[in-house]
Amino acid sequence: GETARVFAAPREAYTKSLIGIEPVRRARAAAAETSEALACHGLQVAYGRKLAVDNVDLVLRRGRTLAVVGESGSGKSTLARALLRLQPSKGEIRWMGRPVQGLEGAALRRARTQAQIVFQDPFGSLSPRLSVAEIVEEGLIAQGLPLSARERRDAVARALSDVGLDTATMDRYPHEFSGGQRQRIAIARAILKNAPILVLDEATSALDVETEARVKQAIDRLRKHRTTFIIAHRLSTIREADLVVFLDHGKIIEMGNYDQLSALGGRFTSLLRTSGLLIEETSPSI
Repeated sequence: GETARVFAAPREAYTKSLIGIEPVRRARAAAAETSEALACHGLQVAYGRKLAVDNVDLVLRRGRTLAVVGESGSGKSTLARALLRLQPSKGEIRWMGRPVQGLEGAALRRARTQAQIVFQDPFGSLSPRLSVAEIVEEGLIAQGLPLSARERRDAVARALSDVGLDTATMDRYPHEFSGGQRQRIAIARAILKNAPILVLDEATSALDVETEARVKQAIDRLRKHRTTFIIAHRLSTIREADLVVFLDHGKIIEMGNYDQLSALGGRFTSLLRTSGLLIEETSPSI
């Protein structure tokens, strides 16, 4: 039907549920000051003479959520990878208050238990040689947790159920799943690792809106007990974040919470438009 009529008076229950999925912004309670979880000072990533990340300073407190926003090519994913030591960089990086920039070998592997990332591309982040159960339980094995094979399998089943996947499929391989299902597998792996720092690189952008809502509920449960760095692709994400950063050509051009940035008026509107988020202000998300 015509767009206005469908959104104003949907007939089918399924249509109503899709339209009603977009979350309502929750009031932000004042948070007590906590120690730092993820921080950098003077962080730089260079590709030849070009700086993809240009002298970035950030401090994210424990239990808080940071949303990073910017147009394509602004340096968002490069910043995330650099912070997790997945990308060579210069400058200072700290996890849970400890410097990690100079760590190598076994020391770096031990430090990596503090962080987990869910990449945007589920096709490259899952091993095709492992079953879903083996992929999801990798983190438990790597951390050397004293769990039996049965206990690990039960934990995998709970994590898959949390992201809306049928636990009967856990012995299948990634090529047997759609792109959206593969991303849910990657998110289940992150849920199970239980690291205090969680990085989400547009982790739900490959999902349909109904599946995204379900997965977002699982992620929200995660975020209550973790420090979260999110590369945002929805306006609702930055509304709920404790801190929002706008990147442009690798530099932070604005930083604050949603209310502080909203006070910028036209400047904020322009930033949203450039980042591709403004459309959600005036159009329902479908």
